[in-house]
Amino acid sequence: YNAIMQLPPAKPVLIFVSSRRQTRLTALDIINYLAADAREKHFVRLSDDDMEMILDQVSDQHLRHTLNFGIGLHHAGICKEDKAIVERLFFSEKIQVLVATSTLAWGVNFPAHLVVVKGTEYYDGKTKTYID
Repeated sequence: YNAIMQLPPAKPVLIFVSSRRQTRLTALDIINYLAADAREKHFVRLSDDDMEMILDQVSDQHLRHTLNFGIGLHHAGICKEDKAIVERLFFSEKIQVLVATSTLAWGVNFPAHLVVVKGTEYYDGKTKTYID
């Protein structure tokens, strides 16, 4: 959070996490820090009316919540329509932060001023263990 807040407000930030669950938990942690600092809209570059129109198109409830704070989520469990909305908002710098699993790194080329890799372990379903 502190590293992100040191950047100018329009600089995009990508945060890679190990799981779908971690995308949500990481975004919620950042939101808690924003709320504690009374800066809830710091990562948003849209009017409330424009954001409301976009949120009406989003089906994932967690994504709807995080987008209100300028934080997008991107993982395999989000439908392609919601992913397209998040990608468009991030690429056009309407939201500043994108929390994603590694699948985003394989197929999408996004500019970012700061990239955070939150851990390198991932869960292997075959062995039912975490692997580094």
